[in-house]
Amino acid sequence: MKVAVLTLPLHTNYGGNLQAYALMETLKLLECEPLFIRRAKERRSLKSWCVILLKRFIKCLKVRSFESLLPEFKESRETPFTNYYSEIFIKDWIIPSSVPIRSSGQLADVILESKMDAVIVGSDQVWRPSYAPNIYDYFLGFLSENKSIKKITYAASFGTRDWLFDTLQTERCSHLLREFDSVSVREDSAVTMCQERFGVIARHVLDPTMLIPLSLYRNVVTDKDLVKYNYSSISYVLDEADDVGRLMDHIDNYFNGELIRINSRIENKDAPLVERIAPSVSSWLASFMNSEYVVTDSFHACVFSILFNKKFFVYCNPKRGKSRFESLLKMFDLESRMISSIEDFDGIVEQEIDWSGVNQQVSLERENSLSYLRGALFGE
Repeated sequence: MKVAVLTLPLHTNYGGNLQAYALMETLKLLECEPLFIRRAKERRSLKSWCVILLKRFIKCLKVRSFESLLPEFKESRETPFTNYYSEIFIKDWIIPSSVPIRSSGQLADVILESKMDAVIVGSDQVWRPSYAPNIYDYFLGFLSENKSIKKITYAASFGTRDWLFDTLQTERCSHLLREFDSVSVREDSAVTMCQERFGVIARHVLDPTMLIPLSLYRNVVTDKDLVKYNYSSISYVLDEADDVGRLMDHIDNYFNGELIRINSRIENKDAPLVERIAPSVSSWLASFMNSEYVVTDSFHACVFSILFNKKFFVYCNPKRGKSRFESLLKMFDLESRMISSIEDFDGIVEQEIDWSGVNQQVSLERENSLSYLRGALFGE
């Protein structure tokens, strides 16, 4: 069976890249012929650019500075460097893949010309309108008239409990989702949202990164990186607000100043370019494999901490979507690993995790999720 996989545009996001890799590998293990659809940002029209530049020009005149007139120019020059290692991973491991696609029309052309039997939307926050190049693409609006291709979602996520669709989007996406053959979501809260907002029954499944054998992640990691990135305690924190900084300083003191940050400063546009280059996926995974402790505010860093049985602490930032963490941790009875203060950390730092019970539950949920995927694809 030929299956297209459609998720958010890939860049330097480790979780986004690894969930795409994992779903592609899962489909290969199910003896499908997957094709990863490389959705990219849409190009703005000339009219749109003129409006944007006019607004920016007026703003620049007011502050008497023109540095912010064309940030895209600076970004286009820096992206080949900041994304260098990420692009290598995408090219070498998420295969086969389409050419970059920048419009709904191109999406339809590639899928129809490739004679796909099914399209899977997911995983990750594909149903968060501000993240999607075109939200209707992730409800397969470009195939709305097609009845021969199976339409499936796997672990689609809204990313939050808040409803972020406007009235028109809700109405149209509801209509489109009812044309799907099978619908599954990543969070338990999304099951309720699909029922109440779209009138569709959805199944709760695992993130794709939890479906494949750990040996497939070991394949990605080079022997050199496995030796080099060998730290006892690591941090992967994306939002470094003041309150998070104080908490991280406290945790670093607990580990005698040996808490190693494994992410670059890619989000800081003012940082030197050399400090903004995203480390390789191989080094990122090696850091998790070798560590004993992990501190993070990242959903997928939390996932890999569970997969590799690490003592982890999750700072849940509501702005990043707290429901994602709550749903994941509740599934494995790990809610106690969430922290929001120094007191929370001090209260659990010495607690052991029942990894035998957790691993047993992961195996059970993995089989349930694979059962859904087999049923959606083959009718089993």
